[in-house]
This record gives sequence, C-alpha cells and structure tokens, in this order.
Amino acid sequence: MSKITLFGQIIQKLDRSIFKILVKNHQTDKHQKGFDSWSHLT
Repeated sequence: MSKITLFGQIIQKLDRSIFKILVKNHQTDKHQKGFDSWSHLT
C-alpha cells in the first residue's frame, strides 16, 4: 500500500497543460536560470 501525501494529492489536481499556458502567457520563465515555474511550485 502506497501513501500519497496531501501535497501529492494537490499537485495531481493541477492541470499541467493549463499551467504551461499560463507560464507562457505571463512569461514567468523568460529570465529563469535555475528552476522553471513548475519546479519552483513543486
């Protein structure tokens, strides 16, 4: 039996394709050097 954490359950509810569209529209990864927006969120 595997335990899924509360954080894991929340991340599963996020639609990654919509997240990518928002990142592109707001250009949040434009000047990133280390972490992209998804990595920063998780």
